[in-house]
Amino acid sequence: MKRDSSQTRILAVSDYDGLRRSREQVLRLEGFQVESVSSQASFEAAWVRTFDIAVLCQSVEPRDAAKIAKALRLANRGITIVRINSLPVEAASPSLFDYEMDAFAGPQGILKAMEAIGHRPRAQSGRGPF
Repeated sequence: MKRDSSQTRILAVSDYDGLRRSREQVLRLEGFQVESVSSQASFEAAWVRTFDIAVLCQSVEPRDAAKIAKALRLANRGITIVRINSLPVEAASPSLFDYEMDAFAGPQGILKAMEAIGHRPRAQSGRGPF
């Protein structure tokens, strides 16, 4: 199936199933196309190039998140990488992540992050859980 070129594709990486499923649902309800995986997934270059945004959850250990961010950037220079943090941001982080958000911002926070980085869903429905 050929995707609509105006629909933003998001790769959501989380090591907690509940967070992965809920984040995917929130983003899909807003019109984004989402694939969710654990940090142990194989981030093959051809697959990574199909995404516009990657969201790395706070459940992914900082070292793993850094490693994944580097692999994503190597495979897809145009990908926007968002890191959800539950801890204070380290000085080195800005070079790895394009946008960082507080984990405690909740579902509304991820939607605000998408807007802040300039990606909006294909169709603004005005509906959703928030």
